[in-house]
Amino acid sequence: MIRSLIVFLMLSLSGALACVVQGHAASSDWIETEGARLRLVADGQPRDGVLHAMIDIELKDGWKTYWREPGANGIPPSIDITASHSIADAEILFPAPERIDEGYGAFIGYDAPVRLPVRFELHPSDKVERIRASVFLGICERICVPVQTEFDLELTSTASQALDAALVAQSFAALPASPSRAFFVDGARWNEEGDRLLVTVRHPDTAGFAEPTLFAAPPTGWHFGGVKAVESLPDGTVFAIKVKQRPEARSDKPENAAVVVRTVSHAMQDTITLP
Repeated sequence: MIRSLIVFLMLSLSGALACVVQGHAASSDWIETEGARLRLVADGQPRDGVLHAMIDIELKDGWKTYWREPGANGIPPSIDITASHSIADAEILFPAPERIDEGYGAFIGYDAPVRLPVRFELHPSDKVERIRASVFLGICERICVPVQTEFDLELTSTASQALDAALVAQSFAALPASPSRAFFVDGARWNEEGDRLLVTVRHPDTAGFAEPTLFAAPPTGWHFGGVKAVESLPDGTVFAIKVKQRPEARSDKPENAAVVVRTVSHAMQDTITLP
């Protein structure tokens, strides 16, 4: 209900930005909006049918934007590529976020400039020469300003393309690491009351892995609430995730939730199969 109200208010604001940006080479022009400026950058070299790109968001001081699962008081970024006939699918990826409490409400997102990697999947045998993509996200201070931007990005070969490719590569390198033997999610189970998922994370007992924080993105039909560490283990931490909603009829197929665990100096992304 809260999220629906926010969407309505955001779409009703007169500050909504709807524009078409044309860029040559592999980066668009910067788009200025209240609280931020943003652009689309692509490395220009598809590999195995996939083109890497990023949404570059430069937030002004005091402004924030959202993670893929921002909580009750936020809207996740989205991308629409229906106007790009050479592109079959697009996926926004996310660096490890922070839990931000504004006093009047808390959400999960970013309060500093952030680059969101994007994977564009091409149709077989198609050659992509331009990207037409519509991006929608919220930029917030005390109120949320909706940003609706349509990028029309021509992928021509220029001297700046090497720099663009390097920036895109850096954005992918900044994503949470894959699970390892030293740092991984070791399963999930219900608590006795059946209203919380208890998730065990194994991580080394070192200063670099102190004070872990867990963020979870549920599958369709599920809604998670707050997350907190409830038990410290010799080789890890147990987190409790409040489950506010789950499907009445469960699918026969495994249902997975994405999990990001952030520590002082490390971040890891894994999945859990919901029990």
